[in-house]
Amino acid sequence: IQPAIDEAFRLTDAENAIWEFIGSDIFRPEDWKANRDALVPLKLLRPQTINFELRAGVMELSHAFVFGHWASVQALSRALLEQAIKLNCERLGIDLRYTYGKKEYKSLETLIKELREHFPGIVGDMNVVRQHGNRILHGDSDFGRKMTQMDRGRRMASMRQDAILSIRSLFQALEALPKLAR
Repeated sequence: IQPAIDEAFRLTDAENAIWEFIGSDIFRPEDWKANRDALVPLKLLRPQTINFELRAGVMELSHAFVFGHWASVQALSRALLEQAIKLNCERLGIDLRYTYGKKEYKSLETLIKELREHFPGIVGDMNVVRQHGNRILHGDSDFGRKMTQMDRGRRMASMRQDAILSIRSLFQALEALPKLAR
């Protein structure tokens, strides 16, 4: 019982890092719960239907969403989409590399265009993920602009909606790609 008492004293010590974290601006459990609740309907796939290589990324994506890391959600969604396409390209009959000139990987945009020829039904979702991810990865028109508190609030709300749309579109593509590759 003594180790449990020592641990309780350690956790309740005002100098403990946990109390500093709880008192900080980033400690927002109500927001985390609301985000987790918003994520539940988006989880359309059972983990068994997601390729093993993508599962860890989808879990990381879910955690980023719960904690409100909207830019991370959009960047990870784009990365997971590209990885999923590359994992399915051989079975889809799509070459990952250019066949002329220097052998280099095709861009995500090029791969999606090639998928459009074979599978037009999922290209819209893929483009949503790519565009939102590119906006985060390559910057947007608000970068460097001074924003008021209200501007920041609107931007965060907009980024949250973009993150929801990115996840929804990503999950649609993740569900469709293996089926298309059979």
